[in-house]
Amino acid sequence: MADPVDIQSMMQILWIFFVVMIFIIIMYVYQSLAFMKIAQKLKTKNPWLAWIPVANSVLQANMAGMHWWPVLLYAVLLFFYIIMFIFALFQNITVVNIISFITYIPSIIISVYTLIWLWRIYEKVSRPGYWAILPVIVIFFFTALLFLSTLYPAFLVISIIGIILGIILQMLFLGVAAWHKNSIVKKSSKK
Repeated sequence: MADPVDIQSMMQILWIFFVVMIFIIIMYVYQSLAFMKIAQKLKTKNPWLAWIPVANSVLQANMAGMHWWPVLLYAVLLFFYIIMFIFALFQNITVVNIISFITYIPSIIISVYTLIWLWRIYEKVSRPGYWAILPVIVIFFFTALLFLSTLYPAFLVISIIGIILGIILQMLFLGVAAWHKNSIVKKSSKK
């Protein structure tokens, strides 16, 4: 018979998982609605792409007026993850760790391009471009505090709250860019 403490711990873990999944779904729907609205403002083709994972990155590149090819790095990541899974099945942890480290390169490149696209999108709807990086700075700062929580346990709650505030800040900026009445599309100055 299972120990009651184990069942209680499992229920707590399932509850946390459920809450996190609901939060992720709400954020995804909110971001999709916001990017679709911004795409409509910018008269970008196929604003419905905001709802499709990976395709929404192509939409962001199109809204920013930049090339979409960095989105192909998602295929590279998928390839590396499949290779990692295969080596994990054979319990070759060394190779899994090496490939895991290699995946940081395309992940960083995709992240940088996403920030650049978001910066340009914000500028196109008359918002400050730095709105794209400000939440990232907040999240990185509190993530660093999270690592310090091993030395100072009081930092754990502060860092989790800070990370959540960074995410909320990003959602707030995205919402203002999408739905605020003063978010006017800037006219491009072509000669």
